[in-house]
Amino acid sequence: MEPNNELLDSLSDEEFCYIFGKKYNEFLAEQNDEDYQINSPQWFKMLKVLKFFYELAKTSNGKVEPCEVCPRVEHGGVTAYFTVLDIRENDIPKFCEALQQTSAITIDATTDGRICLSVSVPYVFVKKD
Repeated sequence: MEPNNELLDSLSDEEFCYIFGKKYNEFLAEQNDEDYQINSPQWFKMLKVLKFFYELAKTSNGKVEPCEVCPRVEHGGVTAYFTVLDIRENDIPKFCEALQQTSAITIDATTDGRICLSVSVPYVFVKKD
């Protein structure tokens, strides 16, 4: 089924995101976690990123959210909160190395004045053959 481009063009960003999210959740509900397996190279990349975030949080008085992975989602993510995100000179190469393992990064201000740093690691799980 081809998308109706006129309809898509008339949607606001919020409306588009709502429809996309609804369809994506419907797709995920049809998937079964048992049909997926760990993609070891990507799994280890996510663990490296998670380790870096824990170390950064420890030295910067931050907090790493519990890392939840869902096989049918395929991708993994790491999110941390900081009052001050202090990446020092010695940390920059490690920070860049961690980011190279990811496919997306967001840095946002929260309503309580903290910084939220969140990254995605692609294909931590893949469908079984």
